[in-house]
Amino acid sequence: MDIVITHEGTDFDGLASMIAVKKLYPIAVPVFPGSLSNQVKDFMALFKDQFRVLRPKDINFDEVKRIIMVDTKNPARVGPFRDLLFDEEISKIVYDHHILDEYSFNFKFVDFTSPVGATTTILVKRIQLEEIPITPTEATLFALGIYHDTGCLIYNTTTPLDAEMVAFLLRNGANLSVIEEFVEFSLNEAQQEVLNVLLDQIEHETIHGLRVDIYSAVLDEYLLGVNNIIHKLRDIREADLYFVIVEMVGRVLVVARSEVETVHLGQFLEPLGGGGHAGAASTMIKKAKLEDIKAKIIEMLHNRIQIPRMARDIMTTPVKTVQPNATIQQAEEIMLRFGHSGLIVSDETGIKGIFSRRDLDKLKKHDMNDAPVKGYMTRKVVSISSQTPVSEIQRLMVGHDIGRLPVVDDNGELIGIITRTDLLKTLYGEEITERQSHYGSSLVEVEPKQYNIIQRLEQTSWEYFDLFCKIRDLSKKMNITSFLVGGFVRDILLYHSSQDLDIVVEGDGIEFAKELQRLLGGKLDTHPEFGTATLEFENYHLDIVTARVEYYEYPAALPQVEPSLLKQDLYRRDFTINSLAISLGQERFGWLVDFFGGKDDLELGIIRGLHSFTFIDDPTRILRGIKFAVRFDFKIEEETDMLIHQAVQYGVFKELKGPRFFDELKNLLMEEKEINVFKYLEEYGILKEISSQLELNEDQWKQLRFLEVKIKLFVNEICYDKDQVNLQRWLLSLMVIFAHLNEEEKERIGAYWNFSQVQLSRLRFSGERAKNLNETLQRPELSPSEIYDLLQPLHYEELVYLLLINDSSLILERVLDYSQRLKRIEIEISGKDIICLGFFPGPCFKEVISKVKAAKLDGLLKDRQEELEFVKAYFKEKEGGVK
Repeated sequence: MDIVITHEGTDFDGLASMIAVKKLYPIAVPVFPGSLSNQVKDFMALFKDQFRVLRPKDINFDEVKRIIMVDTKNPARVGPFRDLLFDEEISKIVYDHHILDEYSFNFKFVDFTSPVGATTTILVKRIQLEEIPITPTEATLFALGIYHDTGCLIYNTTTPLDAEMVAFLLRNGANLSVIEEFVEFSLNEAQQEVLNVLLDQIEHETIHGLRVDIYSAVLDEYLLGVNNIIHKLRDIREADLYFVIVEMVGRVLVVARSEVETVHLGQFLEPLGGGGHAGAASTMIKKAKLEDIKAKIIEMLHNRIQIPRMARDIMTTPVKTVQPNATIQQAEEIMLRFGHSGLIVSDETGIKGIFSRRDLDKLKKHDMNDAPVKGYMTRKVVSISSQTPVSEIQRLMVGHDIGRLPVVDDNGELIGIITRTDLLKTLYGEEITERQSHYGSSLVEVEPKQYNIIQRLEQTSWEYFDLFCKIRDLSKKMNITSFLVGGFVRDILLYHSSQDLDIVVEGDGIEFAKELQRLLGGKLDTHPEFGTATLEFENYHLDIVTARVEYYEYPAALPQVEPSLLKQDLYRRDFTINSLAISLGQERFGWLVDFFGGKDDLELGIIRGLHSFTFIDDPTRILRGIKFAVRFDFKIEEETDMLIHQAVQYGVFKELKGPRFFDELKNLLMEEKEINVFKYLEEYGILKEISSQLELNEDQWKQLRFLEVKIKLFVNEICYDKDQVNLQRWLLSLMVIFAHLNEEEKERIGAYWNFSQVQLSRLRFSGERAKNLNETLQRPELSPSEIYDLLQPLHYEELVYLLLINDSSLILERVLDYSQRLKRIEIEISGKDIICLGFFPGPCFKEVISKVKAAKLDGLLKDRQEELEFVKAYFKEKEGGVK
């Protein structure tokens, strides 16, 4: 186990450096060694779902093999990890910007110290050089780390590289609104004195539920740095709007800051000659008096403040809840289905508590899946009304360090819920809401990445690329977002051809499909209950899906469907390699979106499931996983492999309807890699699920190994009419493995899988019938007509099966002779010819024609005349009583 640690009293440079290290060392686990600074504590209260950092109690110290230490190299500052630094069995790496003697601490480490303003700078430079993608949320944190340790780039320890990396982070979406909220500004002595005066002169107003703090002072001389003072006031007091009004040397300075979106301060101060942006603005008014300006501002506030956004505007409804007596496992299944990190626990009497993802993880360590939720939920629930302003919601979440607030009506009834994600989306925009922590009982780290692969898209056929461009243009026109997903994306990344066109729409997929049909034509089929549509064209068809989340009421059930966004839609899929999407939107056209590491798994050749219930929900995913493993020669990842074993032992296939199982098995066998397929099926115990009698012996494995050879021999060398051969290889492989089953078992499986009579007859042939026929064909005295009679009723699969079960050259010669010569021999006379000879139609006609055919097969008749003479002789003997 690799861990990343920093110093106790973790500041933003320490936190940012730990998260940056994880970008460079993906398997490393960040761990706080002890306490956090107040600013970091507040930041993590909002962003803990985005940045997963453990505590020492969450890890096993005995499993630690490597320590990556950031922003310090002093063992005295790493709390409980001190002793591990002196363990010679554990390797150590240090990233630091403090220039200290590495030997002064008496432990060995690989040193990456550099004399820059912040440790984060060193790590971000490596991320830049290695071209590792970062999200806007990560860029924001990294910028906070650099700003914190460089005093917003003004400390004398700041270097050009610090500034360069801040610019790099801003280009990658670092959010200055977040940075401004959490960065700390220091005051000089004069500014501190003015701060104290302002605190004594504070006035409070409450307007439309917003808290407004107005600070005022008259100064004898001009003061620089009032911006720093207002930042410090925001740290000291909590309000929605802050105004500092200072009169100095004949002029009045007004500086304002806003924590809410309902007041655009730049526009607000325009009548006073000021300007700025929505969250910060200022103005300088000459020849004015403080009291006059303050009165004017208060009047403007009452007249111009809009009603702020409230809980009812941003809450999620309806709310997924769980009963107090529900088990831990049931709660986990609900979280998993909907991507939630917590649930409201309630019954008919109201809200009883909240059960979080973290509670769940603790209990799973102790194998308590069957324990009731009520014993482990958080009972102290902070709820809000639908009229609670967003600013108050933020204060409650940060102050109580909670991730979700139930919204209740006047009677205490639950009407909605607001999560950290809802709040962050409201405050800072969509791009900052990406999660990087584990998604329920996920098998993947949710770390969104994007790659420009427009060239791969352009390398598809002209017809496809033209289609993608039309979808892009229509998406812009309808103001929706569309993505190419699934097998097509996977296959073009593997440089395989593909006709599997699936489009996911964040919006109304059916309406989008109707508009696309108006544009392109084609035959449209819609399925409103699933939010899907299919457009059929001459050379391909297009599946269009409304982004949705699926869940399963019980194992092997068909999915229930609810609308969702792209991330949840991709998360409902089977494996990471199938969870990739390509944007077909106007601005990011041709960009690959990868939430779950699918691109890396493609490059590493790994089949990895997305979550621990994936095979319980849908057992056919097991067969699909095997299919992709054998098709691409990929390896099934260790935890996914374990979950497949567990699911089969759990009996998931018993709940699966036979035809659905057979369809997936048939698709798997059509990969035409029988040895690998049946090895997987045997290893996972799936053959025993088909039949308790099913166990392959050495002869059957040998037959499977030679299946392709015998088919090619038959088609290319034996069959005269090879262009007409329609040999079903998948069915032939089932004949091989079913050979030793008794007839009753074959009938049972055939009925369960809803086999046709033709398919069932092939299964019946394998076994005793084929064995007896094989023995008969080896008799040396057989005539050509007898060989013909034995082989003529057989279908292609049955003929090849005879070649598989015996290496006899005699049988090969006889099958070859039948296929190339005997099968082509036709008699030249018909019943009409026999009538012309003067004989009356009757049962004897069939008999004589059969005898003519046998005689010709045996070489006794050469032409039509000899056939007619044979018929005359036959009836002459018949009339004479000769049999």
